[in-house]
Amino acid sequence: MTFIQLLMVLLPAGGALAMMFVAAFAFNGPRIPGRREFGVLALVTGFWCAMAAAEYLTVEFQTRKFFGQCVYIGAAFTPVAWFVFTVRYLGVVRLMSRLVQILLCLIPVLTVVLAFTTESHGLIWSAVTMTYEPLPDLVVTHGDWFVRVHTPYSYCLFLFGIVVLIAHFFGDLAHYRRQILGVILSSLTVFFVNIAYLQGTFNIYGLDPTPMMASVFILGVTVSLFRGFLGLAPLSYREVFMVSADGVIMMDAKQRIVDINPAAEALCNSAEPVGKRLQATYPWLLAEHKEPSLVQTAQHNGLVYSVRQIVLSGSGGQVAGSAILLRDVTGEHRERAALQFLARIDSLTRVLNRGAFSEFVQERLEGRSQTSPLVLLFVDLDGFKAVNDEYGHRVGDQVLVETTRRVEKLLRPGDVIGRIGGDEFVVALDRASLSVADALAERLRGSFTRAMHLGEDSDLELRVGISIGSAVWPFDGKCLEDLLEVADQRMYQNKRAKMENDDLSRLEPQTPTKH
Repeated sequence: MTFIQLLMVLLPAGGALAMMFVAAFAFNGPRIPGRREFGVLALVTGFWCAMAAAEYLTVEFQTRKFFGQCVYIGAAFTPVAWFVFTVRYLGVVRLMSRLVQILLCLIPVLTVVLAFTTESHGLIWSAVTMTYEPLPDLVVTHGDWFVRVHTPYSYCLFLFGIVVLIAHFFGDLAHYRRQILGVILSSLTVFFVNIAYLQGTFNIYGLDPTPMMASVFILGVTVSLFRGFLGLAPLSYREVFMVSADGVIMMDAKQRIVDINPAAEALCNSAEPVGKRLQATYPWLLAEHKEPSLVQTAQHNGLVYSVRQIVLSGSGGQVAGSAILLRDVTGEHRERAALQFLARIDSLTRVLNRGAFSEFVQERLEGRSQTSPLVLLFVDLDGFKAVNDEYGHRVGDQVLVETTRRVEKLLRPGDVIGRIGGDEFVVALDRASLSVADALAERLRGSFTRAMHLGEDSDLELRVGISIGSAVWPFDGKCLEDLLEVADQRMYQNKRAKMENDDLSRLEPQTPTKH
């Protein structure tokens, strides 16, 4: 084998190895848009180079002809892979459904089938011979399918991908334009080299430079666009714009929509929002968003969105339009509301804690007329410490929960209960006279004469009494602290009176009974 023959084999073989390397990185690299399509492009081009190397390596006619037919697998599917990658890379995903990809492959499949059956019809090779001087070369005359169908179809796909790149060249940022321009120029180089080869302008012992040039081009794309074998995402801001989960609305200086991504389009009231004013397509947004410079919230269809408007400057620093960013913050909003709720609620009894109860009473006292009294009932359990000591804190917690349930059952609409200490509860009676408060206190004492059935199987029976003291605004105090102090003192007075007049054993928990 001469040096030229060896070179003709090594060039496409090197391209095949490089493409296998690129394809491996593409399929196993970071999950970025277009990476798999780029891997398929490298894989198909690598197969094209490998079959070309095998063809140049053999000198026997039938074997060389077989590998020459295998070359058409790569030559037929590379334009399709290039087109699909271009569309995916630029984010025009709506052009590339699964059905469209299948339809694009129909002509390449027919080309491969016709290539392996060309002896019976001559549609790919109308004639094929073998020459050995000065080097072995498979000399073919192309048939009608190759000339009229395969070649125009492949060129159309290749050129359409370039057209899509050029269209986005003018829409992308300047930094991205340089990279897209590099892809356009290098792809055009491959295109014109193939034309020169088919026209006979470029002919070095039958060597087809197209697969090798394509592999060099793909290596360049890998390094320049993907920066170190798919280390970063494709550099088209359009891809980010289209797949972003946040809604983006681009408007001109007159509030007309000039561009919109799918996330924002799903929230508008019009099927074709581009060209229409924001007020017509997003009335719910305008009603809420009155200060564009701030991040605000707006509600739509039961969901909460954060809204931010950014001013866009054109040439010369003049205002060219604005962009509105919409983000679904419903989950954050609900979580924040839940945390605020939990911060105000006693975790055991699920009533207002001391801080929340104080805020509630302070709100009721602000601007209140003295002819509209407010009564506080201070409720304390009798013998609760003995319950905890004898039966444990679990039973004690159940006593507190049952106490809350019994008190809430007797309250009027608008009355509020809060837990301000271990076994201390306060009830705020809004617009209630002292007689109403006394009647409620008496009913509360009566409700605690019934035994509490506690424990996992309700087999523990306890009787726990309560002591109650009351205070009336504004007669017993002008502020909450004064009212609580008076109600607390009266509660202890009532507790001491009960201890003096009743048998002490009635105040302690009775011996539990099983039933």
